[in-house]
Amino acid sequence: LNGKCRQVTVTLETSSAQSQRTAKNLLAQKVDKKLDDERKSLEAVNNATVSQVFEVYWDIRKQEISPSSVYREKGQFNSFLNDFEFGNKKIKSVSSIELQKFVNFFDKPTTR
Repeated sequence: LNGKCRQVTVTLETSSAQSQRTAKNLLAQKVDKKLDDERKSLEAVNNATVSQVFEVYWDIRKQEISPSSVYREKGQFNSFLNDFEFGNKKIKSVSSIELQKFVNFFDKPTTR
């Protein structure tokens, strides 16, 4: 589906013609299931909003930084997602210009 090779296997007790037919059917079912799972996963990513992707990212990020940084960064992200109406956009529809605005927003100097 995405150009990567995947492998599925089936092991049966005998090598008779009937076992080979059964193995081919089982392999076909496994391949169909793998492809279906990948399609569903891809659809979920393509239909996700920026806010949904951010929440997945944030669950990991907040464990990597100090509590004071958690508060500051979460506030910055929320400000960007809400003030620029960026949060409800589908991740698939985000343009490179919008990504640059995002980077610029976080690169601006902060004052205390």
